[in-house]
Amino acid sequence: TWDIKSMKASSAIPNDPANRKGISGVKVFDGEDLYAGDRKLMQALQMKDWLQQQMKEKEVMKHNTKESIHAYAEQTAAINSMRKDHEDDHNKKRKEMEKAMQEQNLLLVKDKKQ
Repeated sequence: TWDIKSMKASSAIPNDPANRKGISGVKVFDGEDLYAGDRKLMQALQMKDWLQQQMKEKEVMKHNTKESIHAYAEQTAAINSMRKDHEDDHNKKRKEMEKAMQEQNLLLVKDKKQ
């Protein structure tokens, strides 16, 4: 590195643990977390980002759940309507058959009486 006052290259190796000095000129010892503030800031930003992602994912899941519930309700209503139509048609045909059978039986009884 360059010494600004003397404009000479110093023999200090950058980031060498033996030459690390703090702001006050006191030697920085191993185990000290020089970047704790920066690291905590980055962790806070990362956590905020993760929380936003989770909130977005939950919203998408909630939306998809609502859509699938709505689609299921529509499908169930359509099936019930179709089933009612088939039952009504079946009952109508059964009544027609019963009426036709009754008329046929009346004709047979009439023929036997003659």
